[in-house]
Amino acid sequence: PMLFSVTDADLKFTDSGGKVASSTGADILFTASDGTTLLNYEIESYASTTGATVAWVKIPTLHATYDDVIYIYFGNASAPANTASNRQNTWDTNYKGVWHLPNGTTLSAADSTSNANNGTKNGTPSAIAGQIDGGANFSGSSDNVNITSISLNGVAYTISTWVVTPLPNSCSSYCTLTRGTNDHQVLVNPSNLLGEYDNAGGTAFHSSGFSMATLSGGWHYIAARVNGSNTDFYV
Repeated sequence: PMLFSVTDADLKFTDSGGKVASSTGADILFTASDGTTLLNYEIESYASTTGATVAWVKIPTLHATYDDVIYIYFGNASAPANTASNRQNTWDTNYKGVWHLPNGTTLSAADSTSNANNGTKNGTPSAIAGQIDGGANFSGSSDNVNITSISLNGVAYTISTWVVTPLPNSCSSYCTLTRGTNDHQVLVNPSNLLGEYDNAGGTAFHSSGFSMATLSGGWHYIAARVNGSNTDFYV
């Protein structure tokens, strides 16, 4: 899926001077380069008064040497709405969960995939502005979003997230980015070292050798690829 993030006057609702027929952006759709083949897409957020639109579009291919063309259509009040199945099909079966934490106003841990692996908020995490649309602020050790319906124990997986630095000094134990089980976690330790905690063979923190404290302040994209005994980190 490709991120489509645009603020454009044409994408305002007609009552606000734009050309979108629905105040919810329901008539916005995307097609392949032929202009007719509908693509699966998820509209994460739409602001009718500004035309700010954040959407994820499942494009057929992405070439390295030339541009790939897709089209966005809007303004037809009778256009088919972006259905739940359309949104879910944006994320194929390789995705076990996608959590946008959208809108920055009301924190939602809903899963966008068809797996419905929705998170449960514990403590008092709050909604804030994120790198893409909304984000979550975890202000204490009891704040978390817990997803109990996915087991990552013993399987290869990749998990990624946006995180803002510097991380809080109040992280007296660990700032956990994710955990597969209680025995396997991808996290940042109190010294701001990004690494893996693996209790399968005894309590151990395996550092990636990369200190989060060395990052300049701001948003950073972190991905961890876990495969057997190997974990690769990308920042």
